[in-house]
Amino acid sequence: MKAAVSKTVIAVIIIVIIVAAIGGVYYYYYQMQQASQKTVVIYADYSANVAQPYFNNFTADTGIKVVPLYASMGELVGKLVAEKSSPVADVLFGGAPSAYIGADQQGVLMGYVPPEVKNDQVYLAESGVLYSKDWAWYAFTYNILGIIINTQQMSKYNLPTPESWWNLLNPIYKGHIIIENPSTSTTTGLGFFSLIWQIYIAKYGMQNGTTAFQNYVKTFMSNVVSPITPDDEHAETVLGESTDGAAITIDWINAAPLYKELDGYPLQAVMVNDNILGPTAMGIVQGAPHLKAAEAYVNWVFSYQGQKLIPSVFLKPALLYNNITPPGNFPPLSVEEKMAFPYNQTFTTAYANQIDSIFNQYSSEVQTAGMIFVFSASTVKTGSLSMPLFSAQSLKLWNAIIPTQREPIFFVYMKWLFSPTTEGTILSLLPGSFAGHLMSTLISLITPSTALSASIPMGKHE
Repeated sequence: MKAAVSKTVIAVIIIVIIVAAIGGVYYYYYQMQQASQKTVVIYADYSANVAQPYFNNFTADTGIKVVPLYASMGELVGKLVAEKSSPVADVLFGGAPSAYIGADQQGVLMGYVPPEVKNDQVYLAESGVLYSKDWAWYAFTYNILGIIINTQQMSKYNLPTPESWWNLLNPIYKGHIIIENPSTSTTTGLGFFSLIWQIYIAKYGMQNGTTAFQNYVKTFMSNVVSPITPDDEHAETVLGESTDGAAITIDWINAAPLYKELDGYPLQAVMVNDNILGPTAMGIVQGAPHLKAAEAYVNWVFSYQGQKLIPSVFLKPALLYNNITPPGNFPPLSVEEKMAFPYNQTFTTAYANQIDSIFNQYSSEVQTAGMIFVFSASTVKTGSLSMPLFSAQSLKLWNAIIPTQREPIFFVYMKWLFSPTTEGTILSLLPGSFAGHLMSTLISLITPSTALSASIPMGKHE
């Protein structure tokens, strides 16, 4: 009898130990899972100094840390496709729906219906405009495509303010327009050229409209000055720093007050008819490593707190909540809808390669920017090497270089090579797919805002 009791006690003890062990493992796993959801990796179509304050507010409200990668939309979608079998990102944030349509076709986005909009009848009425039917992407704000001018440069060269897309063909603007490469800039570069093509098709039909579009691109590109930039952030930097006669670019109208506020650039937005009413979208990555944190981020963006910050951070209107005042440079939505062209995002996605091909065909028309390097006879000792010194004049090669500064030639060359201005020039000379790959490599090597080094303090316009 005692033996039987002893065996029972031992069995119970063993079972308790096993259960405790299983419970301990489960608890550890649960804690690990909870900890993993305190981070969200966001691929953002913004520069760091624009989006980081928004991410900081999200972290303050939720305790979830944002690990961002800032790059152009074309490069971000390319990374998502390359990482498809083993996703790194949780959320794709910013940029036009055309890029999300392409990403969705590649199977890198998942469907998710944000609770804040699933019962909003005004929002739900805009299927295909504010969100996709499969909810792979959804807009959280909107913008308006227009013309951005540098007021000082316009005055310096006595240039009239362009009032339409067609004014930009005037030879008076030769050597004064900065444009983004449509193979890497899916929002402003690709979107702009697609808009022009769609307008011509609406007027003349597909065949004649395509011919008219090709003629437009040829004439337009003859007015463009290098560098052709990879995205609108680089374009605004070149325009704002007045490099090589730059006076005009194509961008969303919030860019002018945004970069004026951030960098003091003398920029002004010009509203034109037949513009693009451009929703700015986001979506959750298929197989997101931190899915709960990704959902929390999306939900926060649509919350009152997230929407309230959009006018002050991005200088764009909130899409929800009528009591949130839009920034001053935006006309009422009812007025903008009358000015906007019925822009087709699906067309842009379907004809992106053709637009890129036509663009490349006439990119040789772009004027090459002049660069003057004055070499000196003096040298400086670097290790065992004596390296020549030279002065860089007439062009801001890097924010750290001023016209009178003298540095070892290798260091100045490397700074010039990886500067935003030069990066765009290099990319404009390469095929689209290779340019995107090079852009990805450059960013991973030199941008301190990648996912692996997000804690490093940011410079301007990575």
